[in-house]
Amino acid sequence: MIRASERVCFGFSQKSILPSYLLFFLAKTGMVVTLEQQQAPQKTLAFDAQNAKHVGKMITAAQRIAIISHRGPDGDTTGSGLGLRDILKRQGKFVENICIDPIPVSFRFLPDVSLYKTDFDPRNFDVTIAVDAAARHQTGFHDIKPELFSGEFPFINIDHHISNEQFGTVNFIDAEACSTTAVLYKLCEQMQWKISPHAATCLLNGILTDTGSLQHSNSTPESFRIAAKLLAAGADLQSIRKYVFQSTPVPTLRLWGRILERIEMNSQKIVSSTVTERDFLVTGADPKDASGAIDFLNMVPNAKYAMLLTERGGRVKGSLRTQQDDVNVSDIAGKFGGGGHIKAAGFSVPGQLQVERRFKIIKEQK
Repeated sequence: MIRASERVCFGFSQKSILPSYLLFFLAKTGMVVTLEQQQAPQKTLAFDAQNAKHVGKMITAAQRIAIISHRGPDGDTTGSGLGLRDILKRQGKFVENICIDPIPVSFRFLPDVSLYKTDFDPRNFDVTIAVDAAARHQTGFHDIKPELFSGEFPFINIDHHISNEQFGTVNFIDAEACSTTAVLYKLCEQMQWKISPHAATCLLNGILTDTGSLQHSNSTPESFRIAAKLLAAGADLQSIRKYVFQSTPVPTLRLWGRILERIEMNSQKIVSSTVTERDFLVTGADPKDASGAIDFLNMVPNAKYAMLLTERGGRVKGSLRTQQDDVNVSDIAGKFGGGGHIKAAGFSVPGQLQVERRFKIIKEQK
């Protein structure tokens, strides 16, 4: 008797940043990097009150401010951009929000979200601020505006990722914070900036999306403290709950169904699934809709980590999650030019997903 099975493997162009066999190894055998196996100690990037004052003074001195949210915007970068916008607009600043990609539908309830632009000229602003972008390429402007990263323009980099490249002329990174919106809240506390109900809603949106409604391992006592303060400041929790966590379109559900149908766990206890370009065409779902499925993969008991591979536009995006305390998915993502947090990270490489058909001959049992 011959049995056939289909599995997904990588196909890569010569421009791939790492050899295809290495990615094949990751997908098939399950690369596991524990905290003890790291080659170098992790950077310690904690909240720095002096740096916060320096950043606050730079912003206070500026009149025209551009705020960049990272490409493929999520709830944290969107909440950070719009929350900071509201805070600075109330101080009389001219503020423009920039994102090279459209804001997802689930975040379009946030105030002033329709005012995002896709391009800007840094020469027209006193300072540019990137929020929640751990690397140059995440801004979307590393190729088309390399001068932005040359040191020619004042550029403040505000983030909470341990893997941040520190590409700004001034870098304000707090890797102990649960979200970039939490970093901004602490900046506001330091500078005694008033937070309106609109700004509070935006900042709380970032905390809740990055912590999975305060359920992920990055939900610290500080996370709950800041969330409580934002609720006291008038944050609209019900709108966040309704539009972000309890609203899923039919195309998204269909896409998740395909992802869950393909779920596998290998001998190394690595849980994985895939999304192909065709899946988006058939279901009518948006590429951003795939991101929520990784949390379902991460629910499998006793798994070392979960990996979702998404094919789109000639690239393969990897999303990694773990519930294990001794596994560092940020270090795994770093092998492929990505990064993130110890328990949640990602990468993107040139290439595509290909179906691999295998046959196994087994003897008939009499």
